[in-house]
Amino acid sequence: MPSTYTVNLGIEKPATGEQSGTWGDTTNTNFDILDQGINGAVRITLTSAGSSGSPNALTITNGAASNGRNKWIEFYSSGDLGGNVFVQLDPNDAEKIVFVRNSLAGSRTVLLFQGTYNSGRDLEVPAGVDMVVKFDGGGASAATVTNVYNNLKVTGLVAGTADINGGTIDGTVIGGAAAAALTATTVVASTSLNIASDGATVTGIKDEDNMSSNSATKLATQQSIKAYVDSQVGTVDTLAEILANGNDTGSNNIDVDGAQKVQFRDSAIFINSSTNGQLDIVADNEIQIAATTIDINGAIVASGDISAASLDISGNVDIDGILNVDAIDIDGAVQLDATLTVGVDDTGYDVKFFGAAGGSFLLWDESANNLSLAGASTLNVAGVVTANAGIVVDNIAIDGNAIDCISGDLELDVAGDIILDAAGDDILLKSAGTHEGNINLASSNLTFKSIVQDKDMIFQGNDNGSAITALTLDMSDAGAAIFNNNVTAFSDERLKSNIVTVPDALAKVSAMRGVHYTRDDTNRSHTGVVAQEIQKIAPEVVLTASDEIGTLSVDYGNITGYLIEAIKELSAKVKELEGK
Repeated sequence: MPSTYTVNLGIEKPATGEQSGTWGDTTNTNFDILDQGINGAVRITLTSAGSSGSPNALTITNGAASNGRNKWIEFYSSGDLGGNVFVQLDPNDAEKIVFVRNSLAGSRTVLLFQGTYNSGRDLEVPAGVDMVVKFDGGGASAATVTNVYNNLKVTGLVAGTADINGGTIDGTVIGGAAAAALTATTVVASTSLNIASDGATVTGIKDEDNMSSNSATKLATQQSIKAYVDSQVGTVDTLAEILANGNDTGSNNIDVDGAQKVQFRDSAIFINSSTNGQLDIVADNEIQIAATTIDINGAIVASGDISAASLDISGNVDIDGILNVDAIDIDGAVQLDATLTVGVDDTGYDVKFFGAAGGSFLLWDESANNLSLAGASTLNVAGVVTANAGIVVDNIAIDGNAIDCISGDLELDVAGDIILDAAGDDILLKSAGTHEGNINLASSNLTFKSIVQDKDMIFQGNDNGSAITALTLDMSDAGAAIFNNNVTAFSDERLKSNIVTVPDALAKVSAMRGVHYTRDDTNRSHTGVVAQEIQKIAPEVVLTASDEIGTLSVDYGNITGYLIEAIKELSAKVKELEGK
C-alpha cells in the first residue's frame, strides 16, 4: 500500500511495511515539514501582480518543504507591481492558520484566496498590515479566507489606544485630554451622568409636551420642546395680541428688525427688509396689485420678466433680467453695449442681415449650423482670420504668393495623398530664406539638387533605435558615394532563370583592359575599364544612359562572374601543369 498524506500540512504517512531501510529519510523530511509549519518564516518576493484566473501560487506540497506551509509569510516586491496582487493557496482542502505581512511596494493590497476566486470569500491584506489569516479548506468552490481577529473576544483589554465599534462598556471610565466619541454604543448610567467638571449632573430625561415639571437635573426631549414651543406660538397669532406684547416704537406700530419677516401662509411668501433702505415683497408665484392707478416716483429695475398687454414708456428703461416679447419693431438706431444672444444652448434661430443688392444677405442658418453669404455678398477681412477648430473649404485660391506660419510648425494632415504640382518644374528648399536645394522634374527625369557649394547629400535612417547615416554623396569629391555598410544586390536563385556558366571566361577576361584615366568633367584620376571596350566582350555589364549622347556606364559588380570563372580556368591549368 502506498504512503498517504495529512490534509493540512501534507506530512507523509508511510503504510505498514513500506520504505524498508529508507523510512528514516521520510521521517527527517516530515520533521522539516513540521518545523516549517510550526515556526517557519519565509519572505516571498513577487514579480507580478497576477490575476484572479492566473494568481501567484502559495503551495503546500505533499511530502516536501514548500512556501505555503510556513507559519509566518511576508509578501515583498522590489518595485510597484502595477495593481493589487492575487495569491492562491493550494490545495483548496487544506486548513491553515498563518501570520501574513504585506510589504509590497506601491501600497498594493494582497488578495488571498483558496480554490476558485470569489470576492465574497477572499481576504484583502492592505499594504503595511500584519494579519492572522485562516484558510478554511472548504474546497474549490467554497473555500473561504478570513481574518482570525475580526471577531476577537477578550476578558480584559489594556491599551493606550482602543477603537471600539460596538458592544457595552461596564464599570469603565472613558476619558482623556482630547474629546472622544462612542459610535453605535449605548452608554448606561445606573444613577447619574456627570458630563463636565463644573458639577452638572444629569439624572434622567423627561418627555413632557407641556413641560409641567421643573427639574435642574433632567433633560427634555426634542419632541417635548417642539410640542411646547408650537403650543406657545399658536396662542399669539392676532395683531392685537402682538401689540399687547409691546413694541419699541412708542405707538401702535409693529416694529420688525432686519432679521425678521412678516410671513403669509408659508415661508415662501413674506415681507422684510434685507438691507437698510430696502423693502422686499417676496412670493413664490405672483404678487398682485389691484388699483386704478399705481404711482411710482422712482426708477423701476426689473430683474425678471415683464408681461403687459400694452406698455408705453417715455423715459429710459433699465432691465437687468430677461425681456420676453413676441415681436419688436424698431424704427430708429439700436446700440448694444453688451452681448447679443439669439436662442439658448441647443435651441437656435435664423439670423439674416440684408444688403443693398437684391438677393444679397448674410444668413446664420440654425438648422444647418452654418454662416453663409448669398447673392453678390462677399467677405472682406482686413485683419487676421483665426479658426481654432480649422477651416473646411472645397478649394483655396491665393492671389498672393506666400503662406506664412508666424510661429511653430506647419502641419499638412490629409486623408489621401499630398500632391505638389509645380508648373515651373522646381520645388525649392530654403532655410531661413536661404536657398539650399531643389527637387527638379525635367523631361520626366527627377533630380535632387544641392545648391550650396561642396555640401553633401546625406541619406539617414533608424537602425534598431539608433540614428545612422546610410549613404553620403560627397559633393566636394565629384559626388563620390560613401556607404555606411556593404552594398549588395539581389542574387537569389529563385529570382533567376536560364542559368549558364560563363563560357571562355579566361579568354574574355584576357581581352579586357585595365586602365588609368582622368575624368574630363572632374579632372580627377581613376582606375577602371573603358565601357566601349567592355561592351564588345561582355555587353550585358554595360548600361546606356537616357541623356542626349547615350553615355555608357559599367556595372563593375557584374564583371565578378567573369573573374570567378577565369580564376577557375587558371587554377585548372595550374593543377594540370603541376601534375606533369
